[in-house]
Amino acid sequence: MSADAAPDASTEVSTIRVASLIARLATEGQNVSDPKALIREVAEALRELGVPVERCMVGLQVLHPQVRVVSWSWRRGVDEVIEREFDYSLEEQPIYLKSPIVELRQGTPLIRRRLVGPDAKLDYPVLHDLVAEGFTDYVALSFRVEEGPGNAVTWATQAPGGFTPSQVSALQTLLPVLSLLLEVHAQRRISRALLGTYLGQDAGRRVLSGQVRRGDGERIRAVIWCSDMRDFTLLSDTLPGPALLTMLNTCFERQVWAIHRNGGEVLKFIGDGLLAIFRIDEREGAEAEASRRAVIAGIEGFASLQEENLRRVGQELLPIRVGLALHIGDVEFGNIGAPDRLDFTVIGPAVNLASRLESLSKTLGEPFLLSAAVADALVGTSLPVRALGPQAIRGLPAPQPVFAVRL
Repeated sequence: MSADAAPDASTEVSTIRVASLIARLATEGQNVSDPKALIREVAEALRELGVPVERCMVGLQVLHPQVRVVSWSWRRGVDEVIEREFDYSLEEQPIYLKSPIVELRQGTPLIRRRLVGPDAKLDYPVLHDLVAEGFTDYVALSFRVEEGPGNAVTWATQAPGGFTPSQVSALQTLLPVLSLLLEVHAQRRISRALLGTYLGQDAGRRVLSGQVRRGDGERIRAVIWCSDMRDFTLLSDTLPGPALLTMLNTCFERQVWAIHRNGGEVLKFIGDGLLAIFRIDEREGAEAEASRRAVIAGIEGFASLQEENLRRVGQELLPIRVGLALHIGDVEFGNIGAPDRLDFTVIGPAVNLASRLESLSKTLGEPFLLSAAVADALVGTSLPVRALGPQAIRGLPAPQPVFAVRL
């Protein structure tokens, strides 16, 4: 059937039923658990209305330091809606540059392509793929959310003759409420992602769950990780700003990888320093297990930095050197700060001791130090720990036993 041929009356879509679907989505759509469930529900509802959609793709820009676009793909007869994340390099790749999305971002609200017959126009690679799969018609619609333009939903059908005008109209009419619901889900996702990125995953969850007042918090027991980049003041005075930032980011990235890999939580970056914890629960042996994970994270972090330094030597770049100390103690974990500027962190004497122990690593020339509490928790393990004897630690009245990890 050509684009302007009279459609079969049986394929016409009732505007009343479309309006009813929009009303239902407007009142109930925010209660749908996630975008996957929402897209599946909308696609199946459209089919019930007589719109023969068999494929849907949604692409949504999100505010995230690593992820540029999230997409969801629905196919009729396939239970799972596929979710994919694309980083910022997407906009330089052929999959994007040769897609209809570029035209949509330039202001075209609708792209309609017949895929078979005399009116077929296959001017994008994705359309050739759809033809190979037996699709007959393709509709792409752009929509804007708070994060900006460039968001799209595409529909495709395998129905002989493709979509009728009333079916395309139904897809367009549904777009505002669908885009609004997608934005709600996007904002939830952005909130979780940004809070997790800037506060840490656990602290982010606590804030989202309502733990937002100054003084909210709890007492926890943890292995405390304090690390610091060596010679940062000298590097700050000698390196250009961009080179210094790149070096610092690499230093943090290698450590955070090891911390997360071993179940730790990064709480904050303090200049060139890093504060993290490995929680200790009430299970028997939990203290030893958390200590073991923290030490392994330290060993892996140093190994990763050593690998990076070998690469840097080949490029005639300065090496990255780090000092690290671990201590066990009870800390207050919660909101501190001013009424209009709060931070979610840990405080307490145990944190202070870990920080002072890390400073001692410079004096002793040992990059990885442990307090006696951590060393005691590791008794019976094969980890390479050796005693350095009692050492004077700033703020403490008597020397304390200090241990080093052989790297």
